[in-house]
Amino acid sequence: MAEPALKILPTQKPIEPPPRKFWSFLPLSILFLSLAAICGYSYYWFSYLEKFVTTDDAYIEADFYPISTKVPGAVKQVLVREGTPVKKGEVLLLIDDSDFLFEKNFKQMKVEKAQLDFNRAQTLHRTRAISDFDFENAQASLKAAEVDRQGTEIKIGYTRILAPADGIVAKRSAQIGQVIQPGQSLFILVNNSEQWIKANFKETQLERLKIGQQVAIEIDGFPHHPMHGVLESIFPSSGAKLSILPPENSTGNFTRVVQRIPVKISIDRSIDPGFSLKPGMSVQVKVDTREPKLTK
Repeated sequence: MAEPALKILPTQKPIEPPPRKFWSFLPLSILFLSLAAICGYSYYWFSYLEKFVTTDDAYIEADFYPISTKVPGAVKQVLVREGTPVKKGEVLLLIDDSDFLFEKNFKQMKVEKAQLDFNRAQTLHRTRAISDFDFENAQASLKAAEVDRQGTEIKIGYTRILAPADGIVAKRSAQIGQVIQPGQSLFILVNNSEQWIKANFKETQLERLKIGQQVAIEIDGFPHHPMHGVLESIFPSSGAKLSILPPENSTGNFTRVVQRIPVKISIDRSIDPGFSLKPGMSVQVKVDTREPKLTK
């Protein structure tokens, strides 16, 4: 019996996998780029922290002069307003001095009377008509009367309130006709010629701060005008310890809080920024903790 003939089947092409589309690699690409970004950012951040110490708890400081009177009296005239720039020695306020002028005239009469008594005692002392004791009493009475008159003249000078330094009147509380007393605040004068930055760094940052380090300054009110300064001094205590009610941890109610240490930063005035700094303006500072460049 004849064998059946082999049936030849047509050859089939191998099945090829479908081409992988671009978005199939997208999750892996995103993961790789994210890891690279995180690593790069971490390296930059740690290298940045290694070189710089920053804080935004900083502000512009200046000298404030509270101006008061040394003698009582009624305000006769106020010569300045708030915001007025003044020079050192300029008259700010006048107090009515009529009472002191009357007192001066009265004491001038006492001086003249004491002078006559002294002249008479001097003549009698030459002739030995009075003792040395009486002569010395007459001389002492004359000096006392003159000193008493000089005290009144000083009081008259105090009726002219003068500016102790150059600055700008920031607050005026005195009004014409107001009766004022010694020690009463009349003006607040701000010295805008000398300003600095007070920055409060955490105590954990203090180890890397040294006097003479360079500081980059960014003022919130003028963010596009960077300035520079130098770390000038570090305060001897924390800000909380200098407050009116310093913390007392011996009561047993203790909560550990990171303290802040005030640091004074001088502002480089060699370049005119083109604007006026105001005390109290918020500042961000960045201290370069590398080798400090000490200023002369």
